[in-house]
Amino acid sequence: MANWVVGNLENALGTWNEKLNEIWSLITQSPETFKDRNNLGSNCKYKSEQFKPLV
Repeated sequence: MANWVVGNLENALGTWNEKLNEIWSLITQSPETFKDRNNLGSNCKYKSEQFKPLV
């Protein structure tokens, strides 16, 4: 019964670590690199279509 608890904790910690690594990479990069991220085009992880306002 405790195995699912351990599995859930491991998954949660894995997600936490991934997001923390993403945040850390954003705040530690140079302004030039950050600026270039906006011009990645098709290589960008998040497409602008995903963030269109709801009408």
